[in-house]
Amino acid sequence: PIIRHNIIYNNGSTGAGVHASWQRTSPLKPPCEYDPSLAQETFRNDDFRNTNIQYRPVPLIYDNISYQNNGLGLGNNHYSCGVMINNETFWNAVPGEEASHQSPGIGTRHGAKTHLEYNIVYENAWTGIGVRQGYLQPKKTCKKTPSNCNHINERTQSVILHNIVFRNGFGKTLIENQGGISLDGAGLPDEPVLVQGNIVYESKVSGIGVRNRYAGKERGFVMDDTYALIVGNTVFNNASQGITCKGSDYGKSRCTIVGNDSYWNQKSGIGFAENATGYILNNVAACNSKAGIVTAKAGGELPLLNNILYFNKLPG
Repeated sequence: PIIRHNIIYNNGSTGAGVHASWQRTSPLKPPCEYDPSLAQETFRNDDFRNTNIQYRPVPLIYDNISYQNNGLGLGNNHYSCGVMINNETFWNAVPGEEASHQSPGIGTRHGAKTHLEYNIVYENAWTGIGVRQGYLQPKKTCKKTPSNCNHINERTQSVILHNIVFRNGFGKTLIENQGGISLDGAGLPDEPVLVQGNIVYESKVSGIGVRNRYAGKERGFVMDDTYALIVGNTVFNNASQGITCKGSDYGKSRCTIVGNDSYWNQKSGIGFAENATGYILNNVAACNSKAGIVTAKAGGELPLLNNILYFNKLPG
């Protein structure tokens, strides 16, 4: 499908959503399929693995405006492969219920793969652009026995290029969901999530944030670690750090941070913490309220090469 030149607003859920279609099955195969009298009721089961996909959508969504929806502005779910270019998405939220209703500007999860480019994303209740593995399914059953879940068995992936993301996060939304561009439990070792050439500012937490909450094979997720390549972005005037890479007890966040400009942030320009590792190369971190680059309880050696740090409040 091609979805273009639409104004999408005031809907009860996501403005424009992309979602795989599950196979329809029947409990028994009729002995004589040509006899209509032997037809059986078909049903959809709760198997969320990729082997149960009937149709994997690959839409082109461009030049749309999506706002004031009670969910995401643009959403990618369950193994979809959306290409979203030059859209504007803003003000998506359920008033007074921001904590319980997921309302990012653009969201990608549950094994989806997306190409997001030249979008303008601002003033959404949750993060501007979010890419994460997503919770295990079926959710209630997985809380009791995660190892027995029919969970998502492909990693969530994304290419995020040349977007403008600003002033996201408000109301009762949990502070961890109020970032600019947020990655969690996504990417592969040889194909990390690529975040390149974006402009991100005035986020309630970090401008670009990587964490590792939706991960851990023992918990039923696809992999232990999160993988990100963050290149040539401009991040400034965010309430926490410009760029953050944060791991977890479930595994490492592995971030390669190259050629970014990070300035005027209320904490540090670039930060690694809590079991995070990677490379910090050729960045400029200037005029931040704390350090230019900070590491705290990182998960290994962090090569810092050819970075320029100046006029930060604390020493680089």
